[in-house]
Amino acid sequence: MSDVARTYRVVPDPEHAGSRMILCRLCETVSTHPADVAELYCPQCDHFHEDPLMNQSGPRHDMTYVEMARSAYSSYVANVVGKNHLGLPLPSWHDLPTHRQIAWECAVRQVEICLLTPEEADAAESRWTGWTPPPEERA
Repeated sequence: MSDVARTYRVVPDPEHAGSRMILCRLCETVSTHPADVAELYCPQCDHFHEDPLMNQSGPRHDMTYVEMARSAYSSYVANVVGKNHLGLPLPSWHDLPTHRQIAWECAVRQVEICLLTPEEADAAESRWTGWTPPPEERA
């Protein structure tokens, strides 16, 4: 984790169910203002914290979620020497059924949630049931 990610933390607001607050680790100030939380802004420092994985145009990586899922699957296949738990060969990414490719994409997206907002990771796990990616992202 980069030093940038350690300068703030977004956590649930214990006084307002369903709301979040931002804790600035530079000055130890807490803000519950929704805009401050959304913009990762500390009003005390007058500082916009940078999200290490995001920028104005979305994720700060050049790979799509599908490409990351394919890479993660390929790493998994390499780690288990190309065999499943029964010792049978695992298919290549392109031979993997679409629903299995989507499952790997869900896993990659969940890892991103764990990195960006670990306090929301447990709650996010159940939302993947039956999830399908937007059609424009499956190109």
